[in-house]
This record gives sequence, C-alpha cells and structure tokens, in this order.
Amino acid sequence: MENTKKHEIKGPKGLLSILAIQLAVMLYTVSSVCAKMAGTHPGSIRIFGMEISGLSPAGIRWLFLEVLCLGLYAVVWQQIIKRYDLSIAYANRAFAIFWTFIWSVLIFHEPVKPLRLIGIIIVFCGIMTVNSDVE
Repeated sequence: MENTKKHEIKGPKGLLSILAIQLAVMLYTVSSVCAKMAGTHPGSIRIFGMEISGLSPAGIRWLFLEVLCLGLYAVVWQQIIKRYDLSIAYANRAFAIFWTFIWSVLIFHEPVKPLRLIGIIIVFCGIMTVNSDVE
C-alpha cells in the first residue's frame, strides 16, 4: 500500500492550494455557461438525410465546449482529490455557487438579489470554517 501524504492547506502554499482548487471549480462552472449558451441556439441540423430539431450548429459547438470543460474538469479534479483531503476539496467545491452567480451576473446580466448574496456569504463562511480547521 502506497503511503502518500496529502498536502496541507495552510500558509502561503495553502493559499496556492485553494487557488488551484478554485480554478478547477471555475472550469466546472464554465461548463454550465456553455450549456446555457447551447440552449440559446435553437434550430435544426441535417444528418444522414434526417432533420434533427433542437440545436443549431452554433448550439452544437457550445455543447462540445461543455463536454470538453467537463472532461478537463474530471482529469483536474482527480488530481486534486489525490493530493488534498476530501473534506477540504469538497468544501471548496461548494464555491461553485459563487462562481455560477458571478457568471450569471457578468455574462447573462441577471439581477443581483439580496437573498442570493446572503446565501453565498453563508456558504463562504462555511468554507472558511472548514479550511481554518485544517492542521
């Protein structure tokens, strides 16, 4: 059995570790952006003489980007859970709520609602609590 020590999340290296996990989570949330963009391109395509309704060629490109993001995320996430404790990795994965909120405001111009902000702050406090307990 291989004895591998998980990286600790504290000090300057801890900040870099959190940043690495957040970049992976951002990649995961970008896949949702691609999915929403695919859904905004309705149309139809012709394959093997059959017309298929649902997505236009542009929508299919967005769908391909979504699958690509999810594939990259799967590889990166496997590396993260191999190197860091699961409790830390999954607690930081909850930050996807924050990144999804950011993308919805910046890309899709959705309104900022106070209850959403309060919810994000509560999730953020929980993440910080879990991260601060690591020794």
